[in-house]
Amino acid sequence: MLESIALGYFCCALTVSLFSFGKRISYLNALTISIFLTPISGLIAVLKSDRFLRVSHYITRYQCPQCKMEFTEPHIVCPHCEEKKLQIDLHQIKHLQII
Repeated sequence: MLESIALGYFCCALTVSLFSFGKRISYLNALTISIFLTPISGLIAVLKSDRFLRVSHYITRYQCPQCKMEFTEPHIVCPHCEEKKLQIDLHQIKHLQII
């Protein structure tokens, strides 16, 4: 009887620690909290932790200050404004791509 309760408790702690993937709390920390405190407190700790953000790379884009159009390919002047006979230089902007 006691063995089945301990096995159920450990399975609940493992299940709660699986929810930590993609969060700022590590799997081992969530498992430790779930085993030594309770699986409910481990679940609260996992749910309270923020999502883990990873920056994969920067995306370089080019924006016209006049019409606010953005382009992925490099241009010297804005093609949209050039049709209106304006020579507006594009500004290089780097965006973070976050997963």
